[in-house]
Amino acid sequence: MYENDYILRLIRQMTEVIAKLVLNKKIKNYDFCHEITDTALKENFGLSKELLLKLPVTSIKELIGGDTNSQALFFIARLLFHEGEIFDEEGFKAQSSAYYNKSLELLSVIDDDHDELSEYIEHLRTSVNSKYFGS
Repeated sequence: MYENDYILRLIRQMTEVIAKLVLNKKIKNYDFCHEITDTALKENFGLSKELLLKLPVTSIKELIGGDTNSQALFFIARLLFHEGEIFDEEGFKAQSSAYYNKSLELLSVIDDDHDELSEYIEHLRTSVNSKYFGS
C-alpha cells in the first residue's frame, strides 16, 4: 500500500516537473529549467545533477534502493534526458552529451520485466539514442 502511494506521488510530481520543463524550454527560460531539474532531483531522490553525472550507475541504484528502484531510475533518466535537451538547445554539446550518456546508462540497468514501464523505457532509449548519436 505504502509503495503504491509513493509511486503515485512520484508519478504526479514528475509529471508536473516535466510539464514545467517543457513549458520553460519552449519559452527559452533555460536557467529556470536547470533549476527545476536540480530541485526535482534533490527533493525526490536526494541527488544533485552533478553527483549523478559523477556516480557510477551501480552506486545510483544502491542509493535509490527499494522495490521502486525501476520507477525511480526511469524518472531520473528522463530528467537527465530533458536536461541534455536543454543544454543541446543552448549549444553546449559536451554537457548535453554527458546528460544523454548518463540517461542511457541508467536506462540500460532498469529491469525490463516491469511491463508498465517497458514501452516508456524503450521510447526514451530511442529518443536518447537519436539525440546522443544522431541516428
